Amino acid sequence: MERVYIFVDGSNLYKAVRQMFGAGRLDLEKLACFLTKTRKLVRVHYYSSPFPRQRDAEIAKNQQRFYEAVRICCFYVLILHN
Repeated sequence: MERVYIFVDGSNLYKAVRQMFGAGRLDLEKLACFLTKTRKLVRVHYYSSPFPRQRDAEIAKNQQRFYEAVRICCFYVLILHN
């Protein structure tokens, strides 16, 4: 069986979802299932940069909640860069 690793640019994915659908919400587990089809998912590496809290505390807080949800997904590895 083929094995799959997925690498996600979180900022670009977020912007694309907002642009296409008008909202920034996305079911990451469904996305991984869609991308892998019948292949075995090994891991998803989700790359992102934290939003500066000093610019907007509410956006930063929402982003942190999202990061916590990513951490809960069993195949996801969250990688943050400043």
